[in-house]
Amino acid sequence: MDKGKKLDIEVLTGPLDGHVITIEDKAEWTCLAGGLLAFPWDTELGQPQSWFMVEEEDWLIEPISSSHGTYIFNREMKLSEKTVLQKGDILKASKTWIMIKDMS
Repeated sequence: MDKGKKLDIEVLTGPLDGHVITIEDKAEWTCLAGGLLAFPWDTELGQPQSWFMVEEEDWLIEPISSSHGTYIFNREMKLSEKTVLQKGDILKASKTWIMIKDMS
């Protein structure tokens, strides 16, 4: 993990709509309560859905096998492997939509 790296994610749906979450370490996108990116109201979201992490200088998302795939909506991509994230990416899984607001 590269120290000092941050990823700001804005929630676009659900009870946290508009809330910005800052990740500074590997984080799990899940429906299980307890983590930074936990959305328990989206019961069809994976357990976990995907992982966010830093490798070298890039923020990445790694999809996990789940009933609903993980998509980068604005790039029209269904994820099948670790993928480098870009500022402005809109991610969708099940009923949950999030946006990469900023990265450093």
